[in-house]
Amino acid sequence: MTDPGRYAPSDAEVDGQHPYPGLLAFRERESVFFFGRQEEAEQLLRLVRRDVATLLFGGSGIGKSSLIHAGLFPLLRQNDLLPVSIRVDFAADAPHPVAQVKAAVRAAVAGSAGEIECPELEWDGATLWELLHRAVLWSPTNRLLQPVLVFDQFEELFTIGAGSAAAADLVVELEDLISNQVPESLQRRLEEGGGTIDLPHERQDFRVLVSLREDFLPLLEELCDDIPSLRSEPSTAQATETPRSIP
Repeated sequence: MTDPGRYAPSDAEVDGQHPYPGLLAFRERESVFFFGRQEEAEQLLRLVRRDVATLLFGGSGIGKSSLIHAGLFPLLRQNDLLPVSIRVDFAADAPHPVAQVKAAVRAAVAGSAGEIECPELEWDGATLWELLHRAVLWSPTNRLLQPVLVFDQFEELFTIGAGSAAAADLVVELEDLISNQVPESLQRRLEEGGGTIDLPHERQDFRVLVSLREDFLPLLEELCDDIPSLRSEPSTAQATETPRSIP
């Protein structure tokens, strides 16, 4: 059975003759064919702009991925927000989930023809908290961009990633990001090296959007013991419609 959350393959392009991808999700470049959910996308934009963390949930096949990519992403770009599309691969032979997030940030900047100003920071050894507090993202027109980490199909953390140490590492880093607490690993490095935090860590010039199927909400609630900020901080939006294309 085709997974309705996966994106259409390159040989199944949506165009004027075929304006609907069926069970597959609309992609950002197909936003012109994504019709009927503007109000929902604008509401999601307001939540993302307002709060550090936003949770989007809905039933399987309801069109969450389409709403994000074809509805929200164009609106983010119009408001100097850089969407960073992340679907973490929790397979045993995949790169570490945190490394995947870092790679997604780089890919999003490169895809927008922008630049990353990140002085004196080793990406491989840095935490996501350090990276997103120190890195400055510029658009091609020299406008500051605020990254939005968008974790699509986050329920895979509870299925493919269940019991994984690497998945647990990602959970820790997300908690540090959302709650804006100095990572323990950074604190140890500073204690060992006698340094201090020399970055503007009071502000959170980034956003996090987590999307998952609503039947995994009980497991997300259990995860809130590890990421309490997912319980206390985020805005919540529910996807309630199926995606439609221009007739």
